[in-house]
Amino acid sequence: MPALLYLGCKIGYNLRFHALSKYPGPLAWRTFEFPHRWYKATGRLPFKIKELHDRYGLVVRTAPNELSFVDPRAWKDIYGHREFMRPDSLRRRPPGVADNLITADADTHARFRKVMNPAFGDSAVRDYEPIVKAYFLKMLARLDERTHGGGYVDLLHFINCGVFDIIGDVTWGRSFDCLEFDQPPALLSVLLHFKAAVIASSISPYVGSLSRVLTPKPDLIRLDHVFASVRQRVSERVTGTARQHDIMSYMLRDPKHSDAILSEAEIQTNSLTLTMTGSEPLTSTLSAAMALLLANPAQLRRVSSEIRAAFASLDDISAREAAELPFLHAVLLETLRIYPAVPDSRLRQVPPGGAVVAGEHLPTGTTVAMGCYSTFRSSRWFTDADTFAPERWLRKNDAEAAEAVRRFPAHNLDAYQPFGIGPRNCLGQALAWVEMRLFLAMLLWKYDLEVPAGEDASSWMDQKIWWTWEKGPLHVKLVQAQ
Repeated sequence: MPALLYLGCKIGYNLRFHALSKYPGPLAWRTFEFPHRWYKATGRLPFKIKELHDRYGLVVRTAPNELSFVDPRAWKDIYGHREFMRPDSLRRRPPGVADNLITADADTHARFRKVMNPAFGDSAVRDYEPIVKAYFLKMLARLDERTHGGGYVDLLHFINCGVFDIIGDVTWGRSFDCLEFDQPPALLSVLLHFKAAVIASSISPYVGSLSRVLTPKPDLIRLDHVFASVRQRVSERVTGTARQHDIMSYMLRDPKHSDAILSEAEIQTNSLTLTMTGSEPLTSTLSAAMALLLANPAQLRRVSSEIRAAFASLDDISAREAAELPFLHAVLLETLRIYPAVPDSRLRQVPPGGAVVAGEHLPTGTTVAMGCYSTFRSSRWFTDADTFAPERWLRKNDAEAAEAVRRFPAHNLDAYQPFGIGPRNCLGQALAWVEMRLFLAMLLWKYDLEVPAGEDASSWMDQKIWWTWEKGPLHVKLVQAQ
């Protein structure tokens, strides 16, 4: 009886007296956390939240104390201020493990960024470009070997190998040798652990330790090996005399020349964080771009022709000149819109004293979020929002701009923030653009791509989301371009 009385009071409070009771949403979501947790655990939460916004509008109550926004004003209001922190449940770390860019409080995060920002500035990224191009050339050589005599390849596998080798070399001056031995990176076990952690936290924010139980044992062994490898790599650089021009060299700056330094433990956790955030989202974007182009042959032909007209050889391809190709750029922008690299909601909590988000006065402790998937796929902001249409971004040339405006009148750039904004925006976006442009330009200059007989490229997009996209093999037939 007391339990029923408590439940009745909780339902009545959440529906009638809670500070968020005026906001729309399904009855069950406004009353209990279970619906939100269920969709999160099953990998369908971003898709469901988009459905709710389509039905209820710009702001939806997705849990008793949580609001989801697709109002473009909320980007700046939530993420433009350092006081909006991730909820505590997303910032927990094991005892004895140092903070990283994701878990750090505002002051610690600012110190980390002060150290790392120069490692991702324009000058540093220009120095990384030859490394990026060398690994993509190696990837193309492996593709040549695999496709000799016909057949198809799993392009996702080679993208994974190439991207992880690049981030390993750029971070530590040493790759993971994925392309060398044609083996997937051991760091993928970290992603499986993240999936288990998401499922565990969906059951309860206090059972994160269940993630080790839910992670398959072979992947746990690889995960422990990854952490040991990271510690070894960092230790070698800390105790060694070599100072290569890589991300680690910025973390190991002489404290006499910087008022912001990192401890060895902080270097370990942040280098692993950079490796994951600098690889998996990029792998998602590159594989999605290929799948979307394969599903849209006319656009694949157009971007391939543009690339081949601009460059006489692979050696001629550079990120700077590739950035001048309008349709290539449009393909990447549209890929990031249709298939955001970080599709899940970016949860934050309203700081002490309350705050205004998109014109709404919200109390302290309210959880708020903008989801890239639900915002970028909103028909309020983009005409034919579920259609892959790079042409919508061609708005510089007068003739093409007029056609783009006619076909796609809704085109709200304030809603489109694929790399986030504010003090916690994507640290490595300049490097990501170099990698995206070089990969597409080099692959599409060298090969004509075809979908293997009996397969449907568009079905590759049917995925679930646990922090990141759960991608399957991307089978592609590669033919040397004439």
